[in-house]
Amino acid sequence: MSLEIRCKVKSYPLPGFFKRKRLPDGTIYKYKARLCIRGDLQAPQLDRNDTYAPVASWDTIRLMFSLCVQHGIKSRQIDFANAFVQADRDEPIFLSLPPGFSNTSSTHCMKVTKSLYGDARAPRMWYDHLTTALVAMDFTPSPIDPCLFLRNDCIFLFWVDDAIICSHNDSTIVSVIEDLRQRKFDIDDDTGVGSMENYLGIKLAPDSSAPGSLHMTQPHLISRIVDSLGLTNAKPVSTPAVTILHPDNNSNPHDQGRFNYRSVIGMLNYLANNTRPDIAFAVHQCARFSHAPQQVHAEAIKRIGRYLIGTSQQGLIVRPTHTTCRLDGYADADFAGLWNAQQPNVVGNLRSRTGYLLTLGNTPVVWASKLQGVIALSTMESEFIALSASLKALIPLRDTHLRISKALSLPYESESRIFEDNQACITLATTNPPRMTPRSKHIAIRYFWFREHLRTCSDLQIIYIPTHAQRANHLTKPLPTATFLKERRLVLGW
Repeated sequence: MSLEIRCKVKSYPLPGFFKRKRLPDGTIYKYKARLCIRGDLQAPQLDRNDTYAPVASWDTIRLMFSLCVQHGIKSRQIDFANAFVQADRDEPIFLSLPPGFSNTSSTHCMKVTKSLYGDARAPRMWYDHLTTALVAMDFTPSPIDPCLFLRNDCIFLFWVDDAIICSHNDSTIVSVIEDLRQRKFDIDDDTGVGSMENYLGIKLAPDSSAPGSLHMTQPHLISRIVDSLGLTNAKPVSTPAVTILHPDNNSNPHDQGRFNYRSVIGMLNYLANNTRPDIAFAVHQCARFSHAPQQVHAEAIKRIGRYLIGTSQQGLIVRPTHTTCRLDGYADADFAGLWNAQQPNVVGNLRSRTGYLLTLGNTPVVWASKLQGVIALSTMESEFIALSASLKALIPLRDTHLRISKALSLPYESESRIFEDNQACITLATTNPPRMTPRSKHIAIRYFWFREHLRTCSDLQIIYIPTHAQRANHLTKPLPTATFLKERRLVLGW
């Protein structure tokens, strides 16, 4: 049965009113307007609720960038033009005519046989359309990341309509693109966007510090953040955070007229999650108060902005290494880091913070700074929970690394090490048979799962590291300036 829904159209008389599509440096490369379906008026259908469409994980994207640099793999970005409308619908829908057709609007409608933007099912139809073509081209989807497709000579990774093709040979990449075109895919690579100079708003450029290295930065996003905060002429600071944030009953509510707190947090999250692990802790603790920000929280965000002013051209540096291309990890925790003597009876202030960092050849690939879901009763317990969280990220990433290495015939180092700075935590995690004590037997089974994996996997080790060498330390707490700069240099290289 066909479904009749209304549509809306954005009609702009001049190019200046179109949506501006920009490169990472802020340069406008095209203007855009679309006819959109009013998906909010779409009636639900029992057999048409498959609306979910995955996108590539940034963990996988950074892993691919790192492997390309480490092994000199060729890569190219392509952009599918008007991706959603390239997928066919299994049944037509009917739309009321957009503005400008008033003479016939009461007696005519539009019959649509292609997917359109705004349709609740459009992302899923596009995903199915593209993946069906890739499978027909002998690509196999990864069981870990459904947007990573592997073939014995090529890797295809996509985020909606932005794709990366990696191979040892340029001719293989060209043949994949031509095969897609023969299958009626409209690929836009005439604007310079197809080169690997930017991807999803991230600028990719060679780094002058080492031949063959890659510098991933987001200068335009940082500029937008600084402008939104009204800090264009502000002086930079050397650290993004100086204190732990709490609700402050003596602080006034944030004036949203000065800047939109949630909007800035959204931009900071995209920056911290993609190229700037050095601000991950500071951003996460500010994001906790998005529902009712106070002036003290707004000042903390402005400090992050001032820190970004001094580091706007910096980001994630991927350097080739000739010593190792191994996946390693660093796990750390700040026990009861939210404790506030002025609010001793607030249960939420008793939680600890987890921080972990996974690296490939000393290049950060995955990082996280987040509060633990349970209240740890000791430093050992908080560290054990952080260790469990880091292994949840490391183990599937090892599988992805192995599959990519096999597909492209790359040397693969199966050994991985997790560095932990708490001896009691290491003892609890590695002793076989398991050693329980009165202080450890209460810990939930959900945090013990990895001990069986350690017992059966000889190439996964947990190793002690002194606290001063712990690279995940900055993800759990604010650090003194000298300590923060030293750790940033270890992690990011600048």
